[in-house]
Amino acid sequence: MNAVSIIGRLTQTPELNQTPSGKNVATLRLAVDSRREEHTDYFDVQVWEKQAIVCTDHLVKGTEVAVTGRLAHETWKADDDTNRSRVYIVAHDVDFLRRAPSQEPAPQTGTPVAA
Repeated sequence: MNAVSIIGRLTQTPELNQTPSGKNVATLRLAVDSRREEHTDYFDVQVWEKQAIVCTDHLVKGTEVAVTGRLAHETWKADDDTNRSRVYIVAHDVDFLRRAPSQEPAPQTGTPVAA
């Protein structure tokens, strides 16, 4: 079984890209705080097609999201002829939990005045 679920905040506003074959893809970078340690882990998440468009239209840096998906691994040879690899998450679902602090509605103060 290959399944992962995480909750974290976006470290940057996602951008929509297209593969050479024309598929939409967005990459999210999530900061996930550890509950047991004072430590933050960072994860790259790929979001595809319609969900990639929705994410880039509505998410900004600092937004809290829940991601469920699967782990993927890729390897390649770098320009300096060294072998490189990375593990990332391919999202099945991205749920928007809380807006970025800068997007939170301002608290109402005082009493509204009738016009």
